[in-house]
Amino acid sequence: MNINKLNQTIKATVFSIATVAATATTPFTTVVGAGAAMSIFALSTTPALAAQCQRRSIIGQGFSNALFNRAGVRRAKRWAISDWESKAKSSFGSKLADFDDAKRARFFNCESVKGARGQSGFHRCSVSALACNG
Repeated sequence: MNINKLNQTIKATVFSIATVAATATTPFTTVVGAGAAMSIFALSTTPALAAQCQRRSIIGQGFSNALFNRAGVRRAKRWAISDWESKAKSSFGSKLADFDDAKRARFFNCESVKGARGQSGFHRCSVSALACNG
């Protein structure tokens, strides 16, 4: 869910409609029409929709059991993202809990850990990111 793309599409549509309406009402003064369209475009932008990020990064950790290395690490990454989202939700609320909106995401310690005496081990992974609202 990316609200920024939707917001940009709406702004472009408003700009196009305003340009056509301004040019249709004053066909000989397209400069005035473009000026009116630009003022409508400027009024439709709101600074409140700018992405605001928390200063403290959140660390999520994931573990998984899998026989194959790649599948296990992928699953551990998914669990780390899920853990990150739940920690972000409990710390900052549901508006900041979407990992797709997070900034400076970094995976670390993604590795396979061997079990004792030749048994299959597990995979672990950690993710660090700043919680943002879009």
